[in-house]
Amino acid sequence: MGQTILVVGATSSIGRAVVDAFRARGHRVIATGRSALPDFAPQIQAELLDLSDAASRKALIAKLADTGVLLDAVVMLAGAINGEPLDWYDETRAQAIVTANFTGQALFVKDIASLIATRGRLILLGSIASERGSFDPLYAASKGAMLPFAKSIATAYGKSFSTITVLPGPIENSTMFDEMEPAVQARHRDQSPTGELLNPADLAAILADLAEPHWRHANGTILRVNEGAYV
Repeated sequence: MGQTILVVGATSSIGRAVVDAFRARGHRVIATGRSALPDFAPQIQAELLDLSDAASRKALIAKLADTGVLLDAVVMLAGAINGEPLDWYDETRAQAIVTANFTGQALFVKDIASLIATRGRLILLGSIASERGSFDPLYAASKGAMLPFAKSIATAYGKSFSTITVLPGPIENSTMFDEMEPAVQARHRDQSPTGELLNPADLAAILADLAEPHWRHANGTILRVNEGAYV
């Protein structure tokens, strides 16, 4: 029997590949979008969720709780990047990116924890920038905040569910990668020991496998998926 998977941020540039990967394994998928319902097949349950809005977060939690659903895995794809240097930021812009990449997600995890099935998985999507830094320092910092958060959740909730954090390198055909200058894209390829870069389908397959029960033993793991470019 398939599992029930909640994919948060399914309208992201890798969202469709992730949803398709779970559906291919026969799982029930609940997919969220921030401002518009994800445009998926009818068998995908689409829901609105704005992580920056407390009312939106609580509304989805209440709706799921009312149905009595237990989630075998929650996959957090949501996030934001501006690609701007520090002097571009003011307080409003800074608060927005920290909320998108950390605070909103952390508060959602707090509320969704009671709906994750025993021995389920919480899968967080970070970025290699959280360890390596970035031209956009607030993006790197807000993603980096997820690492100690994930380790803390793994310790506090380990008897209930497992927490795994994935740190991908550049993802070809993603919005972020497509907006890079060709020279920057080429540099990332040159830095790859395998001569390849991650693509959405392979990342989706990795995330789908992490939701399988045998990965519960990897509680607290930080999984780097970057071709060995940063080891």
